[in-house]
Amino acid sequence: MVGAMVSIGEEGHSWSLLKFQEGSVTSDPAALLECNAKLAVALGVLNECFNPVKDRLTGIDMLHQAVYSVESDFKRLSYQRFYTIVLEKDTEIISVALLRFHGAKLAEMPFACTLPQYHRQGMMRLLVNAIDKVLQSVQVENLVISAVDEVVDTWKKLGFEDVEPQLRDEAKRLSTVTIAGTILLQKPTAKQDMLLITEDERAFLEMSWLRCSFVDLLTGTAFPWSPYADPVAVAVRGAGGGGGEA
Repeated sequence: MVGAMVSIGEEGHSWSLLKFQEGSVTSDPAALLECNAKLAVALGVLNECFNPVKDRLTGIDMLHQAVYSVESDFKRLSYQRFYTIVLEKDTEIISVALLRFHGAKLAEMPFACTLPQYHRQGMMRLLVNAIDKVLQSVQVENLVISAVDEVVDTWKKLGFEDVEPQLRDEAKRLSTVTIAGTILLQKPTAKQDMLLITEDERAFLEMSWLRCSFVDLLTGTAFPWSPYADPVAVAVRGAGGGGGEA
């Protein structure tokens, strides 16, 4: 997905997932130049939207380190494996977020912003939807963000919720980026919700010989061809015979 531009709707919006790449003999020079140029612009957007973000002990610029995926021997100071996702309108980068994946359990997004002139126009919702698609494609269960108190309600309108204690502990163990004065929130991916089915629904899906829907089977408006050979059908129709009720 890195470097590919994905169009959204008909209003000139698109998003791209970017990662800083060092030049090599196998790199496409034009693609490399475009990616790194977009990263430079994305860093400019972040700097415009945030006050200087410095590590409290070392004073390093956290935004710069994350955009350029700078590695460190000290785990807390390593920003390796960070990706930058950008939302564009007619080739102008207007929203930016920084992502890092920690296996299938979670991805962190310590920084996300939209240029002031595009506030209250739904741009962050478009970006969050794009991020959700990325997380679904790589099968990550949760997105974890750091939010200042005054925008917590805004994030919750975008599907975020208070972080569960177990996930908070996991984020701490993984040395995710911590920012003083912020609240940790989480957003389960949409795909995770889609996979939640009951045991009866799972059993129904395994009955390939049925020619009706699960709802029809439960309501008694349709029956399998051999009702008493199947335990779900017996439960629905009643064990006493064809006229019984569930």
